[in-house]
Amino acid sequence: MAFYSCSNNRTTISRFEQKTIFIFHFVDFYYHLTGKQGIQIAKKILANTLIAPVGISLIFSSITLLKGQTFADAKTKVKNDMPKTYLAGTCYWPFVSFINFRFVPLDYRPFLGSLAGAIWNVYLSSVANQTSESSSNSAESTSTSINQTNSRIPSELKDL
Repeated sequence: MAFYSCSNNRTTISRFEQKTIFIFHFVDFYYHLTGKQGIQIAKKILANTLIAPVGISLIFSSITLLKGQTFADAKTKVKNDMPKTYLAGTCYWPFVSFINFRFVPLDYRPFLGSLAGAIWNVYLSSVANQTSESSSNSAESTSTSINQTNSRIPSELKDL
């Protein structure tokens, strides 16, 4: 079955072929418009958007637990500080990427990326180690409960 026929030196194309050619040209245009780079950029943005909150939460939880605080303190830290830190990251990293890929020569891009990562880690550490009023109140209540526990220990056990 021929999709086109030649008659009187004219080529006629069936509706099926017209639609197929239109779709092919649309896909080709879209691919050249975005290209593999566009698809890769979209994947990278999606991955960063979904993974960044998890990473920030893990950092805050880890630092809080390593400081000897409770899971409730870690949960409070994540709940209070993760959204503003995530927002700061969504402002910081696109700016760094723009500067890096627009103005920095190819040989120096890893250096700038590492420098930006170090600055970001300093910021994350400072936010993670900040004490809020709720955590200071929690620390005061913990020290109060320790003092109450010490007062209830029999004198014989204190001597040991």
